[in-house]
Amino acid sequence: MMVEINQHSDYQAGLAQLVRSMKQHRGREGFVHPLVRWLKANPVSSPTLFFDIGSIELRMQWLEQITRPLSISALLSVKSCTDPIYLGAANTYLDGFDISNPAEYACLPQTLNDKLVSIASPAMDFDIAPLTTRGNSAVVVLDSQAQLNRFLAQRGDIPYLLRLQACELVSSNDSAFYPRTRFGFTVEEVQQVLRQPQLIANPPSGFHLHHGSEVNTEATYLSMISGLKALTQQLPMKPRCINLGGGWHGLKRAVMAKVLSQARSTFGAPCTLLVEPGRWYGKHAGFAAGTLVNQKTTADTTECVLNLSKDAHLKWSQVKLLFSMPAMPKKFREVPFFGASCYEEDVLGKFLVPYEKDFHSEPGFALGSQVIFGGISPYSAAWNTTFNGISKARTVWWRHGILET
Repeated sequence: MMVEINQHSDYQAGLAQLVRSMKQHRGREGFVHPLVRWLKANPVSSPTLFFDIGSIELRMQWLEQITRPLSISALLSVKSCTDPIYLGAANTYLDGFDISNPAEYACLPQTLNDKLVSIASPAMDFDIAPLTTRGNSAVVVLDSQAQLNRFLAQRGDIPYLLRLQACELVSSNDSAFYPRTRFGFTVEEVQQVLRQPQLIANPPSGFHLHHGSEVNTEATYLSMISGLKALTQQLPMKPRCINLGGGWHGLKRAVMAKVLSQARSTFGAPCTLLVEPGRWYGKHAGFAAGTLVNQKTTADTTECVLNLSKDAHLKWSQVKLLFSMPAMPKKFREVPFFGASCYEEDVLGKFLVPYEKDFHSEPGFALGSQVIFGGISPYSAAWNTTFNGISKARTVWWRHGILET
């Protein structure tokens, strides 16, 4: 049977995770992932990233079903992946895009009628007006006094939001709490800038926040929503737009729906509510394949080197090893996987792999064999680069068993 296991930091934790995985897959001995079947018939010689665009579209459609009745607009963070196939799916099912600069705007589909583009940049050193030339509306996010001065000097009619240090709205007892981010105004700074004559004459439409923790929960978002509600009392009028940002990838669907419903109850119509998931759309849809090019074996460990590099190809992915587990495993071997670079920390992960008699023949980790990983984020395709003479990974998309470049 095909199983997927997480990397582990110690033997006991890895063993416990393996036992859970075996229990979950009991009775599925005949299951083989369709990508594994395809790779067996069509092995790849170069490092390759695979994304199931059908799965991504299903998640986009599900989010649309939740957000539309609540009049919430779901955006795609363009930095998460600029592939035309990915952006085309977002243009079909979502309400718009989040971009950082004109180069990302240039990646978008040529026709953006009825779409919203949110513009949030650490620089904001460009003219905003050309970023509405494809039929889209826009909103600008500002996070410093310098950006405020520059934007208001343009005297355009595009609405703007003040970006908050979201961490200030999260309880210090929350596991997702961290003390500061370099992006946005503090609550005290917001209160100060709202008193400026130029903001009194041209007030912000609302607020933007993004809490980038890996472990955001329902409580994290409810705390931020409550804090935002209190802060909107500082505005001269009710907020016309609130952007709740991203960081949603750790929340289950039912929890995400509950949080969004609470957000709409807190900020009633006609206030526009925005969400910007990034990794959430590609969860469970990404895979990577590499070839085993070097190996070192000791009594209880086998170190494997692949032409697939963590540093070059799999940045921002929490990889899981996908392999064929024997029906009656009796032994376990610790297997670290490394990229073929000279960088010491180019480590894909360390896994505890079960086998029955012969490690090399059973899980399929002999020299020259194909090794497959799950848990690959579309961000990895965006980060994908060359390093130390290693080629960029090829990116392949498939839908319902049909693979296409």
